[in-house]
Amino acid sequence: MSRKDKATVVCAVIMSLTLALAIGLALLQRWQEAERARQQAQEQVEEARQQAAEICEKLDRLKQWMGELGLPITIEEEVPAAEDEGDPPTPEEVTPASDFSAAGLTYPSGYGPETRDYWFPQGIEPVMEIYLGWREAYPEGYARLIAWGRGEVPPRQLDPAMIEASRIAAAGQDIDDYMAHWPHSPLGGYGQEFAYAGWRHGVNPYLLIALTAAETTFATNGSTVKLHNAWCMKGPQPQLGIPAVKGWCSWPDWPTAIDGAARFLNHYWPGAQTAHQLRGYCEGNPPPWIRNVEVVREAMGGVM
Repeated sequence: MSRKDKATVVCAVIMSLTLALAIGLALLQRWQEAERARQQAQEQVEEARQQAAEICEKLDRLKQWMGELGLPITIEEEVPAAEDEGDPPTPEEVTPASDFSAAGLTYPSGYGPETRDYWFPQGIEPVMEIYLGWREAYPEGYARLIAWGRGEVPPRQLDPAMIEASRIAAAGQDIDDYMAHWPHSPLGGYGQEFAYAGWRHGVNPYLLIALTAAETTFATNGSTVKLHNAWCMKGPQPQLGIPAVKGWCSWPDWPTAIDGAARFLNHYWPGAQTAHQLRGYCEGNPPPWIRNVEVVREAMGGVM
């Protein structure tokens, strides 16, 4: 064999080895990727199992807690165990109404601001909103809130957020019950919004809606009604973030207006509970105007 032939054979062998090595490396890389994917999938399955177990435990605590409070349980299905295939069950699939993330907690007796801050480090309001959300999502439970807010003794001590939610739910129902006699008013059905705005801004919600009776007959008369201004409040109020149209406060909808009017009232007459304390609201605060406000306020509930 000539030197040229030998060189050709050597080159062919080297090329074959190089190709084989490249194929081997490619196969090794694919195997490693497949192994990583398998490990990832295994970790996801294990995480799904843990999530499902936590959901089951939370649901069991929720059922026990609801049973102790006499709240109807609307879902009885058992949560299926997580399988290797398919997505794990989500909290929405196993909770009866909404995010009951605070359900099942045991609150200490004699709680005060300190324990409230301990149990609600992010503030009490987000948990309160869960309970108030029962109005649409869990009407049976919301009916219990109203009953407790009206004085019915619950079977066990309520947590601070539920106590406040009960007061708001009861006051809101008082307002809605009264407004049922005014079916043409756009403010009907917004009782909870009035009560919640009163709670948030330290305003008597019955006074807040009673003012609309004297000013615009519950938002059925007057040029400011089209601005969602049932209180004839003057603006703008830049310090309160309230714009104005032709000198009158303006809001885009009634929920926003109710909250804004409560903020307005608290800003100028902090702590006011009756029309007698709203000096300057109506020019001269004439007795007929005060009487119109007070009759409605007292008929709805007086003070929350």
